[in-house]
Amino acid sequence: MAWALTRVPLLDCSGTPPPVPPLVTAAADNLHARLNAQLALGDYGNAVADAVDEMREAGNSKDKFKMAQSLTDVARCFKAKDLNLLRANRFLEYQKTGQGENPLPTF
Repeated sequence: MAWALTRVPLLDCSGTPPPVPPLVTAAADNLHARLNAQLALGDYGNAVADAVDEMREAGNSKDKFKMAQSLTDVARCFKAKDLNLLRANRFLEYQKTGQGENPLPTF
């Protein structure tokens, strides 16, 4: 059965990525898909804006899962932009304890 996989052509990823509108438009109704598209295209400003909006909505709903997901999405934006976890962890620690400096305004 493994021999059948050798006949499947590989996906060609050598071209330039598609322009922003088709990717983001395709994911318009799904916040997490839209965040993924924005982060993949390097559109960090819009990605963090969507994540912060999600965080505000989650705070109003009092749903702990939504709040945890929204905080994770903001941290993902930091991680994608910085290519490390320093500011992402600082953000999460600030949200958890209220101590230290909030790195979000400097994004």
